Amino acid sequence: MKYILFSPVGMTDPISHFHDGAMLHICRKYRPEKVLLYLSKEISEIHDKDDRYRHSISKLCELLGIHIQVELLINRNLTEVHRFDDFYNEFETILKRLEEENPGHQILVNVSSGTPAMKSALQTIAALNERNYLPIQVSTPEGKSNPAREHVDDFDALWELNEDNREDFVDRTSVSSYLNLNARIKKAIVCKHVDVYDYNAALSVANDIRQQICPEAIKLLEAAKCRLLLDIPGVQRALKDCHYDVFPIKQSDEIAVFEYLLWLQVKAERQEYADFIRGITPVVLDLFESILLAYCGIRIKDYCLAKERKGTVKYWLTREMLSKNETGAKMLAILDGEFSCYKDSVYTSAQLAPVLDEFLSDRGLAEKVRELRDIEEMSRNLAAHEIVSVTDSWLLKRCGKTADGIMSLIRSVAEKSGMKIKPSYWNSYREMNERIKTLVMLPVKEKS
Repeated sequence: MKYILFSPVGMTDPISHFHDGAMLHICRKYRPEKVLLYLSKEISEIHDKDDRYRHSISKLCELLGIHIQVELLINRNLTEVHRFDDFYNEFETILKRLEEENPGHQILVNVSSGTPAMKSALQTIAALNERNYLPIQVSTPEGKSNPAREHVDDFDALWELNEDNREDFVDRTSVSSYLNLNARIKKAIVCKHVDVYDYNAALSVANDIRQQICPEAIKLLEAAKCRLLLDIPGVQRALKDCHYDVFPIKQSDEIAVFEYLLWLQVKAERQEYADFIRGITPVVLDLFESILLAYCGIRIKDYCLAKERKGTVKYWLTREMLSKNETGAKMLAILDGEFSCYKDSVYTSAQLAPVLDEFLSDRGLAEKVRELRDIEEMSRNLAAHEIVSVTDSWLLKRCGKTADGIMSLIRSVAEKSGMKIKPSYWNSYREMNERIKTLVMLPVKEKS
């Protein structure tokens, strides 16, 4: 492997207390073809006295019988050496240039020399960019913080007394734990995506650090992705070996309806109002059917003819079927009054709303049914037939309610629809999200 080294220069470079400073020690271990040294104003003033940084590398090359090209990048205006943001931007530009100019080389970055801001900037760049950057840290000979720098004017004497010049020198370099930093940053990004229900993006980031994330978290992310797609079998497959069930409702015939209601709630929370409005119609019909059965004992499909076309069954509410008993005849009379002589058609919430209005003894529920039907009709027709920007103010103007208000009405009707819905069930996605985030942030020992 061929190397290029980028190294800020610190106060313990190039030699301190009879041992290599970090910059020189990395050169000794990795023998890069080229070194780019970054000097602040303070360090440049030391450099001006005896050129000790290039001189030390030259002496090392002479000792090892190698050649290292040295380039100095001197910033004589740099006095505020604590500014992380400035270093991050400048170092990122420098490293990209080195990478472009030296294809086929691995870029080493010295994260043990320079100021804390310089070191942090290089660590972060290496962690985030996932380029060909390898952060190298160098421990002190004593294994603790660097002692104060000696004031030595005779550099050649300092070189001669350098104990690391021996063949049996102790290698103090190690690859910095930038992967752990990268994982921590990406885990935080995963959690941010989960907070806004973007499970596809969360899973994509999580897969980049799959070995450092709890396997159950990956499974739960896969389940969440399927859940938002209303892919219930996909959720069940993803959680097959997990002791966790995301579905609060267990009745198989009600899971799909309630999951759709939760999907609508997510759309409202994400301010995807066009999808929210267009998505109301199917579930309103399901709710009206459930209410008609639960409160009136009427199964609407008993008054329908099933017609199959292209593999899809449609239920036609017909005059003939409605006329077969007294309840049906009463419903037909209601529909004749509503539609000025009812004609056979596939039933929708438009047919069920007036029937519920007449049959329901719970007038509070009947009023909510009518209100929900009116909202569905007004908003859906406009959103479906016009190119419009559906906003919360748009909904308020046309429906008299914001998305939150409409969703609150839907929840109220759903809880009285006959499904066994507890108020806490509406927090199901949030609870799932908290579970995912907890699992994502768990420390996991990376497999070797």
